[in-house]
Amino acid sequence: MKVVFLLGLGLASPALATPTHITLLHLNDVYEYASVDDGRKGSFARLETLRRQAVAANPNTLFLFSGDTLSPSVASSFFRGRQMIEMWNAIHLDFATLGNHEFDFGPEVLRERIGESHFPWLAANVRDRAGGSFAKMPEFVIRQVGGVKVGIFGLLTPDTGETSNCGPEVVFQDPIEAARILVPRLRSEGAQVVVALTHLSLADDKRLAREVPVDLILGGHEHEPSESLVAGTPIFKWGSDARILGKVDLQIDGGRVVEMDWQGLSVGKSVASDADVTRLAAHYEQQLARQLNEPLVQVAVDLEGRSSLCRQQETNLGNLVADAMREQAGADCALITGSSIRVDKVVPAGVLSRRQAIMILPYENGLVKVRLNGRELLEVVEHSLSSLGPESNSFPQVSQLQVRYNPAKPPGQRVLQLKVAGQPLRPEASYSFACSEFIRKGGCGYEMLPKAQLLMEPHDAPAEGVALIEYLHRHKVVSPRLEGRLQAVTGR
Repeated sequence: MKVVFLLGLGLASPALATPTHITLLHLNDVYEYASVDDGRKGSFARLETLRRQAVAANPNTLFLFSGDTLSPSVASSFFRGRQMIEMWNAIHLDFATLGNHEFDFGPEVLRERIGESHFPWLAANVRDRAGGSFAKMPEFVIRQVGGVKVGIFGLLTPDTGETSNCGPEVVFQDPIEAARILVPRLRSEGAQVVVALTHLSLADDKRLAREVPVDLILGGHEHEPSESLVAGTPIFKWGSDARILGKVDLQIDGGRVVEMDWQGLSVGKSVASDADVTRLAAHYEQQLARQLNEPLVQVAVDLEGRSSLCRQQETNLGNLVADAMREQAGADCALITGSSIRVDKVVPAGVLSRRQAIMILPYENGLVKVRLNGRELLEVVEHSLSSLGPESNSFPQVSQLQVRYNPAKPPGQRVLQLKVAGQPLRPEASYSFACSEFIRKGGCGYEMLPKAQLLMEPHDAPAEGVALIEYLHRHKVVSPRLEGRLQAVTGR
């Protein structure tokens, strides 16, 4: 549905020129270049058709992206995000800001992808340790569109430092403080309209709207479409994987926005696919198909892989993956974060292919093994339960651990009982523990793990997805079930 929002229309003199019409196309959190939802939604080929139609209707059109595209996906596990940059180039993206997943392959790979981009990436609050802009990215641009100077700047959530593989040389500033300094500079350099291109939580976007005078916030990070109005500033997010293409039409008069229309354009089957982009997608699909369609194992039961459940309770897919990690590492016990399981759907019983296995664990996190005593293992498990809810990054899926916990107790005091291989935890005992190299380095707040003794060096570690594939190769049939490994209880 089209909605019109008036931003202080003034009385115009007949002698004044007609207001300038500017169109902003916007997307966020796009991981797949092909269609999703069984072909019903998305695809870059359809996006290019919609983009061309918008430009034909209004040449004063900019195409903007709010981050998260290089990872995670099956294709990115092979191409390390290169395929996504080639797709964005093919559909003539104008500007992008970084998302947290842009760092998943590390800062050097990100620098390579930025170098391959035909469009600028913008980041006002991402620095290198020496204080310079990361990868020499500009903080902002001022683009003249139809005679109007449009200023655009980018902001990335500082949580990226904990949730991705940024390395020690990348520093994240407070996004609101960075914007507070930057926006007056934009205005002083002539920007008449200021657009914040953000990859922040909605709470931070609202804080930005309250504290910094911008005309429009085009956001990302959350995967649900949302529209908000805070302190007179509209905030838009359009879901994920290009199911919806945001279209915001601005009328600019006297150097200010006097009218704004917006709508979400469905990127569905009714939209024709651009032939050139279709051929490019087919090129990548052919490369993937040769490697990914190999059958691995027969799965006797449906596998529960929905993200909201993997992040807050035991699931049979979580048990399968944790068991694979433990067995591959030869460890006493294992813990993975539910957030690392990315398939986000129920995988039906039947033949599981290599492609599906990589969809379950698409990250290139290595599998490592460390030595922990009982007290340290308890600290790890306590931290895994410190953040509860469907968006938790630390919530565990485990193997050879049995945990009873009280979610009503304060963080750090929730574990009521912890067993290893069916035996009560012994504080002074020594346990070998398998986990991802990402959390071993302190990711997702596991700050106690970098101190642990390494029993399997990171350079010898297989990627989690590879470990899962090797585990499945050794089994003709798998039938994981719920076993009470994680039990939420009240009282003692």
